[in-house]
Amino acid sequence: MKHPSEYTIERYVLGDGKAKERLVIERHLRRCAGCRELEQQMRSFYADVEHELRHPIREPAAPQRSLVRQDQNVDIWNSIGPLPVKRPAMLLTWWQQVRGVARLHPVVSGFAAFSLIGALTLAVLYSATGLFKDKNPSYVHYDTSAGMMEVYNNENERLWEMPSDFLAGAKEGDEKCNMRSTIVSDLNGNGKNLVVTTVRLADDVNVNSLRIIDGTMSVLAKVGYGARQVQFRGTKYEAQFNPFSPIIAGTGKEKSILIISNNGRSPCVVTRYDPSGNVVGEYWHFGDFRGGYAVDLNNDGKDEVVLIGSNDAGSAEVDHFPVIVVLDPSKISGTTECSSTRGFGFPESNAELYYIRLDLNEICHAFQSYPIMEKLLSTSENVLRFSTNASSPDHGLTFPNFEFIFDKRLNAVEVKNEDQTVREIARLKKEGKTSIVLNSAYLEKIKHAIRYWDGEEWTKDVKKVVAPLPAK
Repeated sequence: MKHPSEYTIERYVLGDGKAKERLVIERHLRRCAGCRELEQQMRSFYADVEHELRHPIREPAAPQRSLVRQDQNVDIWNSIGPLPVKRPAMLLTWWQQVRGVARLHPVVSGFAAFSLIGALTLAVLYSATGLFKDKNPSYVHYDTSAGMMEVYNNENERLWEMPSDFLAGAKEGDEKCNMRSTIVSDLNGNGKNLVVTTVRLADDVNVNSLRIIDGTMSVLAKVGYGARQVQFRGTKYEAQFNPFSPIIAGTGKEKSILIISNNGRSPCVVTRYDPSGNVVGEYWHFGDFRGGYAVDLNNDGKDEVVLIGSNDAGSAEVDHFPVIVVLDPSKISGTTECSSTRGFGFPESNAELYYIRLDLNEICHAFQSYPIMEKLLSTSENVLRFSTNASSPDHGLTFPNFEFIFDKRLNAVEVKNEDQTVREIARLKKEGKTSIVLNSAYLEKIKHAIRYWDGEEWTKDVKKVVAPLPAK
């Protein structure tokens, strides 16, 4: 049987060693009486040491307790002769007590000193680890059960957290529209990421805010939102505006933050901020934007912003239609308005690249619903895939559901339908509520009904919005 060394047993008694090693020693002690006796002696020894440290020795140690023994007799004073003069008793300081124990037990004291040095070394290393900890944010996690928005670095170490009661709603909204309420990005091109969020946090009152936060949880900018008043074609609109889903567009040091804010209906505004949270420009639109995405359409390394929503500027119900709008974010400057929903009294925007209209009125009429741009599904394979659904005042989200596919030059490539929409339209036809046959020919009809705004009129051909002439 191979016995562990005395040093190994001593480490075990002192609680040192890895868990696996301790299990091996424990198994050996159960089988070996000799090692078990040594272990008990060591435990007794260190128990005595602890007792002596807690209760300073007032009397000379008994010879049998000495670490060093001498085979020599020591003269013991007796009562014969004059009594010496006693000096006043003095209380021992804690340092004197430690020195006394050190003289009596040099081995134990050496081990204690070694342990103290080790503990101090670990403390210094721990402090150094904190000092050199990567403070660069990498990603954000919504802990909905704890109500905490958590920020982590690239090593999966949590940097900080902030409380919020609205994380479940933010997460649901992000998934529903394929967007993000919080983005981590290097806004200044200096290699240091910042957290940009519109999630309503604990100190927000009734409305979300835009925050820009660094890796030390310092809020570099906070933009509050609230009621805004604006006029459109002679009618005043005042509403509580809420920001959602920041869009980071641009490259290097030219990045901008774009925020869509509205109250769920017309009007809405897209605001451009610089990395410090200062307003650079606004783009007002009469209609509802449900989402926005940064997409490099030209593959030139510069992002365009793709917005999805509706145009509500028409006077009749048929004049309300879903739209896809493409903007050059670098040209959102000053307070401007959309060229196809003029009436705010602001200058016409020159940031518009494309303004696209979809026509789903006929089939939505059969379902007694109105069409909604749902989300940008993906930008893979050099195409943009959008999904639409519909809403009914009585039934909420309903049919029809379609997928519109465009290439990156914004040519309509294909329109697809969902199987459930086909079944529902067949049911309506059987009940005599519509004559529509939802087949490939009808899908082609929907595709060819797409129109492009050129700044003056709608056209079947793919055209960019002509920028307004500069004011003289």
